[in-house]
Amino acid sequence: MDKMKESFVAQINEKIPIYELVLKSGVVLKKQGKNFMGLCPFHQEKTPSFSVSKEKNIAFCMSCSKGGKPVTYWRQLKNISTEKAVEELCEQFHIDLPKKKKNNKDVLYDVLNAAQKYFHDSLLYIIDNIKDHPLEHYLFQERKLTLELIKEFGLGYAYDDFNSLKDYLLEKGFSAKTLLKLGLIKQRANNEEEYYNFFVDRLMFPLTDEKGNIVGFSGRLIKEKEKYPKYLFNPETALFKKSNLLYRLYEHQEEIQAKNEIILTEGVFDVIAFYKKGIQNVVATLGTSFTEQHAKLLQTKSQNCLIIYDSDNAGKEAALKISALLIKRNFKIKIVTLPDNLDPDQYILQKNTINLSSLKEKAKDFVFYNVEEWKEQNQSDEEIESKIVALLKYYDLETKRYYAKELYKTYQISLNLAKQTYDKENNLLNDKKGYQLLSQIISDSDKFIHIQKMNKKQYNETDKHIIIEILLSDKFLPLIYERSLIIFLKNPVLIDIVAKIKEYYEKHLPEENIHVNRHVDLERFALLYEDFFQERKAKFDFDLFKEDIENSFLFKQKKTLPHLEDVKALLAKKTQLDEFADIETEISSLEKELTQMINNEADIRQIEEKGQKLIQKKLELHKVREKLAKL
Repeated sequence: MDKMKESFVAQINEKIPIYELVLKSGVVLKKQGKNFMGLCPFHQEKTPSFSVSKEKNIAFCMSCSKGGKPVTYWRQLKNISTEKAVEELCEQFHIDLPKKKKNNKDVLYDVLNAAQKYFHDSLLYIIDNIKDHPLEHYLFQERKLTLELIKEFGLGYAYDDFNSLKDYLLEKGFSAKTLLKLGLIKQRANNEEEYYNFFVDRLMFPLTDEKGNIVGFSGRLIKEKEKYPKYLFNPETALFKKSNLLYRLYEHQEEIQAKNEIILTEGVFDVIAFYKKGIQNVVATLGTSFTEQHAKLLQTKSQNCLIIYDSDNAGKEAALKISALLIKRNFKIKIVTLPDNLDPDQYILQKNTINLSSLKEKAKDFVFYNVEEWKEQNQSDEEIESKIVALLKYYDLETKRYYAKELYKTYQISLNLAKQTYDKENNLLNDKKGYQLLSQIISDSDKFIHIQKMNKKQYNETDKHIIIEILLSDKFLPLIYERSLIIFLKNPVLIDIVAKIKEYYEKHLPEENIHVNRHVDLERFALLYEDFFQERKAKFDFDLFKEDIENSFLFKQKKTLPHLEDVKALLAKKTQLDEFADIETEISSLEKELTQMINNEADIRQIEEKGQKLIQKKLELHKVREKLAKL
């Protein structure tokens, strides 16, 4: 399911008895009053604090606060998505899932799966039926692959012609427009109605996203040719972006999590080479620059990373840049340098073996790796110390103490843990790029964001008013764009929408209109950024937002605020409304906690403290309400 409807989740929560589900998951329950108690499945404990209520159909731990209704309980227990939890529960309790409706993306996936089958079947046919084909020598002699490896990695072949794949997919009923959209075919320069295959005479590698969906392809030349790249990727699409992709992350995630370690390499054959030797916790960056999105993807699997890139200067430089990104997310990083400037694939082909334990022993911790590089450059201890402090600022105190001890023991460098370094390049509020980067960090981090649930629309009337203001006129756009990071902190999708509106004014309005009343054509805006909104549909339904704007009195009457002070007042109101909603949420949470404490006969002193905190929050709410009344 692409989007699990709340109504169906509610039905599942009603149909599945939580008591039975908890028992099935291995928790021993004993009756205690109206409820049942057991040891919490989410954390280790000796005294039962996990309460199951048959009456309310809820399971909840009063120590770690995990649990809830059946779907939430199962999602947290298995650490899976809501959609996956519903699928598993429906299977367990024999409940029919609603039939899945195909959307535009489903059609794209169908095309890519059909293309993959064609490429793979083509390669298998050549292996079985055509003797002395160049592919046979390349795969089995040069690359030392086996048929089992070819099938495991889904390798394929794009024929040395311009029509076979195109004709195959068109015969399957897919449109040329869809094939073009996915980058599988191209248009002739002199004839827009004539198309040809994008991949020609290449060994094909299917590329999957973090959910296992095929999203694109990489094709490698079997014999290198001048003016042709060795590796060719289909153009970026709504599904495929190299900066968001790590080769074989989905397929190898279980092995990564089991070993709690990621081996990061550069190319597809590096991953295959390790796999040949039984090492499967390996992924590759596909020769592209390592990005924040790559780091985020890895972080969901493990925070221990062994980097094995090419051992030439470019490879070493890339390893350092990758480490600089990973260290910000508290990764433990080691860098392996292979001998003779070999990459992992060449090393394994030459040696026909790889002793990973031996390589790990020789691997250098990222911090020590840097120290040795700096010492080779004859940098002073003071310079090195300053740089180490900058590297360690993302780690906890215990880790910093470990490095301080080891650095002194190994290099006689005294590390002042109290020292702070400030780098203007890391000050995210210095410039517009900084604002955009911080916006991305905030939208990616559950630590800083919880979406404000003011209503089912995911936004309030003030949010809508602000967006309408900059749709109707760019007069106050600079002010709203500059403050959007703070204004829409609770809903980062709106930050992105403001950025797209700004981009629309700059790129998509004719120059001659610069002195007339400039405004956004909402229909054109929606079409231009269709892929952008489609990618965020799970978090924010732009179609509903657009409809709400179009039905708004302000939008219909083209009513804009006349003065700068009016806009500032609107933004101030928005800030106060957000504060009001936050305090209301805290009050609701405190009231629930207080009720639980009273029901569980908690210590009277704890109850009094919680009660005082609740009273304090209600006073804060009253003050904010007074401020709102004045706006």
